[in-house]
Amino acid sequence: MQIEQLRYFCMIVEQKTFSEAAFLLHISQSSLSKQVMKLEQELDTVLFNRSRRQVSLTKEGQQVYEDALRLLAEYDTLCANLKHLKKQACEKLRIAMLPVFSQYSLGHSIQGFLKHHNVQGNIQEIEERDLPAALQEQFDLYILRGEYEAFKEYSAYRSSEDELVCVVAKQHPLARKRQLAFSQLQNEKLLLFPSYTVVAKLCVRACEDAGFQPKIERHGRLETLLGAAREHEGVVLAMKGSLAQYQLSKLCIIPLQDTLKSCLYVYVNPSSIKKAGLRELLDYLQNEGEIKPVEGS
Repeated sequence: MQIEQLRYFCMIVEQKTFSEAAFLLHISQSSLSKQVMKLEQELDTVLFNRSRRQVSLTKEGQQVYEDALRLLAEYDTLCANLKHLKKQACEKLRIAMLPVFSQYSLGHSIQGFLKHHNVQGNIQEIEERDLPAALQEQFDLYILRGEYEAFKEYSAYRSSEDELVCVVAKQHPLARKRQLAFSQLQNEKLLLFPSYTVVAKLCVRACEDAGFQPKIERHGRLETLLGAAREHEGVVLAMKGSLAQYQLSKLCIIPLQDTLKSCLYVYVNPSSIKKAGLRELLDYLQNEGEIKPVEGS
């Protein structure tokens, strides 16, 4: 006897017709009739009076119906209790990340893992200036751009690599260039990420290496900077991968001659490495080609 057969039987009783019950169960009427016949054969009992136009129960059928309702209620309780226990036993992972999660495939892979494994992820977005506080909170994973001295005791994995590009309005004189050297930005007003970010520091250092102090017009989040570039307020320096989710109408992306690359890193808290769910996640991301261990970490 199968639970579904009892559900089918009860649905017929409640709807009073095989056709309506089949419609609500999303199966054919013939399939429904076969399941009821199998149930009758197993119980060695006739459940319905088939001589009448409307469905009616035999005396035995009425008893089976009452008992079936109790069985189904107990089965549903059993399933609910198991689900609650599994939820309680579900391992929890705390993940701190820069605001880049949706811009790279790493984020989608982590979400895919959490969806199909018995692991609950608590993902918190942090700014680079908040890293000291985030370290105190003891997250299991930190997803950051670049290498940090504060994480020297952590296992590290390299993830998505990206390169710095210029973004200008299509009417800007530089828009005609196929490639730019940093020296060509000497007289340009630059629109950069917040000064505390790795990307902003990378840009400033590149300008200084080219022999000039950058003229920074504004610091801000990328969507704000792109809007400013459309209004001809300056040149945006940003990572190419971070631009994928934005509408770049009226804007032009220009590669740099001296390619500057930056990587996302996944740092693993050494106190969390015993968590089975964390090890599963790391194995999954390595198999997907999303991360590679950093030698010596």
